[in-house]
Parts: sequence; C-alpha cells; structure tokens
Amino acid sequence: MDGPGLGSPSYGLSRSLYRELLPRLPDSGMAHGTRADRRCLLETCEAAMQRLVFDPDACANPARSLFREVRHLFAIDAQADVWELVRFHVTAGRSLASRFESTLRRECQAITRQGTPCRREPTAGRRFCPSHYGLEDALAPAEGRAEADSELLTAA
Repeated sequence: MDGPGLGSPSYGLSRSLYRELLPRLPDSGMAHGTRADRRCLLETCEAAMQRLVFDPDACANPARSLFREVRHLFAIDAQADVWELVRFHVTAGRSLASRFESTLRRECQAITRQGTPCRREPTAGRRFCPSHYGLEDALAPAEGRAEADSELLTAA
C-alpha cells in the first residue's frame, strides 16, 4: 500500500463513490456525449479520494471541494443526493486515512539547497519537518494573498 493503484486504500473508496454517483448522471447510458462526463467523474473521484487518504491535510473541506468539482455533471434535482453521497464517502475516507496515518510515510514539502526534496517526515498536522517550520509560516500569508486575489478575479 505504498501509493495509488488497485491495492491502495483509496481505490475501493473512489470506485464505490463512482458507482453510487454514476446512475445519477443524466443519460448515463452508453451515449457518446456522456463518456466524457463519466471519465471526468471517475478521474475526479479517484484524485479526491487519493488526496484524502494519502495527504489528509491538503484540503480544509474535502467534501465541499469534491462536490464543487462534480456538481456541474448532475441535474439540479439530483445534487442533494450527490452531496449526501460525497459527504458520506469523504467521512469514510477520513476514517480510513486516520487508520492508515501511522503506516503511510509522508515527506516534508521543502526543497533542500541541492535541489532535492527533503526526506524528513513532518510532524502530525504539518506540511514541513522541524527543520523547515519557518517555511510553513512564511507560505501561509502568501497563500492567503493568492486566495484573496483569485476571489477578486472571479468576482470581477
């Protein structure tokens, strides 16, 4: 269970979510136009569940993020059911991630002076190892500014 793939803990969860959401797609038969929607749904489910299990600190609200990524694929009257399914599977993914947290090795997000990734493990709930805590504090205001800038651009 080193990473994504058929044997990974996120695989069964992402496929379960995909199988639950597939009948709710409009015209989920074999029509040519829906193949792209089905592929988009599958790839989004896999990426979200993989991120949830292997990097649980990547997103503050993964259920909302996943729902925002897939809701355009569904009719308005099906979106309440889609939200409930997404929320249920994300909750299951979080419990799965907490069980696997001690077995999955996470690496520091910093890059060393030699240009290689830092190989130390960060402490729980952090992105950086103790040697690079300063980077986490330095990046937080920059990330906040980037989010504020993107909100201004979307509002305009």
